[in-house]
Amino acid sequence: MWFGDLEVARKNLGTLLRMDPNMRDTLHLSGLCDLRAGYAADDDALTEKTKSQFAEAHEMTPHMLDALVMAYNQTPQIDYFAIMAAQALMQPERFKEAAYVLKPLVGQLHSGDRAELAAQLLAGAEIETASGFTFFGSARSWDDT
Repeated sequence: MWFGDLEVARKNLGTLLRMDPNMRDTLHLSGLCDLRAGYAADDDALTEKTKSQFAEAHEMTPHMLDALVMAYNQTPQIDYFAIMAAQALMQPERFKEAAYVLKPLVGQLHSGDRAELAAQLLAGAEIETASGFTFFGSARSWDDT
């Protein structure tokens, strides 16, 4: 989606979305096309549309939750896996488990902004309020600044 003929990609993805508007892979690729077009045109409305498409493409499923918790269990030392697992656990209101995952991250001196994010998520888990879910490194996780 970052290279090649954007117009052709957009046309083909539009056809696929008409056939199945809930296909996550197609929504994700469509979001990448819109992101590329939005950057090229400096179009804020298109950027907002893109965020919506990524949100739909990355909606939490039970299978995805299991996979993220398994990734965390196998590599708890990787902050990004821990944060994603905690966010995923908060979606079905498994706040105590999310807090258990987040507490070790809050006090880490070398985690920088991840420790701050973990503290914010922990505060939400403690009052049983779920935040959104973000795949680190995805376009959905890019902030508005």
